[in-house]
Amino acid sequence: MKHKLLDLSVLKNIFSLVVLQAANYLLPLIQTPYLVRVLGVAEFGRVGFAQAITQFFIVFVEFGFNITATRRIVITRLESPESMKREFWTFVYAKIFLVIFAATLIFTAAEFSLKIREIAGLLAPFFLWIIGQALMPQWYFQGIERMSLTAMFTISAKTLILPLTFAFVRGQTDSHIYAVIFGFVNLAAGMAALICAALTVGRPTKLIPTAIVHALGDGFPIFISSVAVNLYSTANTVILGFFSTSVEVGYFVGADKMIRAALGLISPINGALFPRMNALGQISKRAARQGIQWILLTESVVMLIVALGLALFSSTAVMLFLGEKLLKSAELLRIMSPMLVVICVSNVLGPLGLLPAGKKKAYTSIIISSAIFHIIASMIIVPRWHAAGAAVVTLLTETSVALFMWLAMKRFWQKTETDLLIQN
Repeated sequence: MKHKLLDLSVLKNIFSLVVLQAANYLLPLIQTPYLVRVLGVAEFGRVGFAQAITQFFIVFVEFGFNITATRRIVITRLESPESMKREFWTFVYAKIFLVIFAATLIFTAAEFSLKIREIAGLLAPFFLWIIGQALMPQWYFQGIERMSLTAMFTISAKTLILPLTFAFVRGQTDSHIYAVIFGFVNLAAGMAALICAALTVGRPTKLIPTAIVHALGDGFPIFISSVAVNLYSTANTVILGFFSTSVEVGYFVGADKMIRAALGLISPINGALFPRMNALGQISKRAARQGIQWILLTESVVMLIVALGLALFSSTAVMLFLGEKLLKSAELLRIMSPMLVVICVSNVLGPLGLLPAGKKKAYTSIIISSAIFHIIASMIIVPRWHAAGAAVVTLLTETSVALFMWLAMKRFWQKTETDLLIQN
């Protein structure tokens, strides 16, 4: 089983994705103490608020393509270069359309919301980040199992942001400079990656509106799930931004950065295994089940150790990675540490279990219902308990997601065993 799941190609992609996640989470974590010291906790919170809103729109322009487009690239790659070329440019055109629509949505939101208008000076340069992410063809590189290319462009961008931040962000009024640096560097990385992919695929094909509509339709269920996931992960920062102070936002952003960095240990593995689990599920449902169980056990043990470490040494970890000004984030980190295990469970059972098994409807239903619960609970609890309330609600939501994913997967396995017995 291990041999089937972890051949040399998969191991290379896992390594590339591990490095990529390190760039996504650890490099920004390195600059966090500096930003907090220079900008102050309140201004750091404003930046976090603006980034959280931006991340909503990044989910929008990605539109689930990291799963659906990857799947289409895998399939058309086996058919012909011309088929893959058409699919590639269809998804690029679809993303350009989504970027234009996202710009319209942000402009409209700023017209009607005072809170968003107050951070418009940060949102404008951060929108370049949205464009950069839309142009980044991670779905293509993942489909051809060349994640090292995504890692190369992303690491270059994240690494460049560090010295530029240290050089030009010097005081509390420099948050806009940080946003400009962050936006332009990510835009450049996305453009460079797209050019690299285009050189291997070939010249742009003719824009076919029906193909774009089909691509959007195929990605819509995953997009809804991604939005729902985003609602109970990133939405905490946004809700805090509307109902609490920038200081509370800063404390929560600090703790959340550490949780997301720890989760970055396993998400590269899942991303690299996604194409392989899809293929394995087509060959043997029993083999796919064994693969899921092995992955789940291995990752859960690793995350349990990390979670216990963060819970026991939260103050030390915060002082080391976030700095003294965010020491109050340690309490939030203790509350949120069990999330590492429950998110690990849901991330394996959902994308690697339910989706390859064709249980897209069950997966989507779990995510959407959990997101609705999270928003309602947050609107009640966060205005009163602020950052601590957001941490508790997030833990409850993530736990419910993992539980329902397990129940859905268990039902599928039981049905599979019954069908096999009937066939025999």
